[in-house]
Amino acid sequence: MNTSNTQKRKGMDLAVKILIALVAGIIVGIIFDLTVSDDVFTTLDTYVFNALGQIFLNLINMLVVPIVFFPSLSALPILVTRRSSAVLVSKPLRIFSSLRHVRLF
Repeated sequence: MNTSNTQKRKGMDLAVKILIALVAGIIVGIIFDLTVSDDVFTTLDTYVFNALGQIFLNLINMLVVPIVFFPSLSALPILVTRRSSAVLVSKPLRIFSSLRHVRLF
């Protein structure tokens, strides 16, 4: 008998935790809006929220592009013949390279 299936799960489900965090965020946001002046919010928005948001977006860009691009690039030779795979691999590689250079400027 498998004991892992018969044991009850401990703790809350992930969906319940997400809903609790959502409600807590709404409550904190309402309290923050009612009690904090606009000057403090503008300062926090400029120096804290904007910086954290940019860091998060940069981390997503650094992770998502290689995770999506390189497995799809490595799967192409399996799906196509040897002669046409060079064409299919070089075109996305050129597009990726050009978009990367455009993003830098």
